[in-house]
Amino acid sequence: MVGFVDAEPGEVTRLFILPEAAGVGLGRRLLKIGIAQARMGHSGPIRLEATINAEGFYQKCGFRSVGRGRFSHGLGGEPIEIVRMEFL
Repeated sequence: MVGFVDAEPGEVTRLFILPEAAGVGLGRRLLKIGIAQARMGHSGPIRLEATINAEGFYQKCGFRSVGRGRFSHGLGGEPIEIVRMEFL
């Protein structure tokens, strides 16, 4: 497995691609699947939270930044900065 996507109504909750698999369009294809899944039973914007380094990827795919925050992963490490995004 080189990548996966998860979604629930209104939100793409996870998208991951192994670094070795980046740059061949797999992320875009998985994101389209995630958006389609997030649209099921939902008529508003599709939201996601992304790491700052992924912001440009999502912008290229039609998402816009709507806010910033921090995510604490619960493993005792430092919280990471995230960007909240949405797709209309």
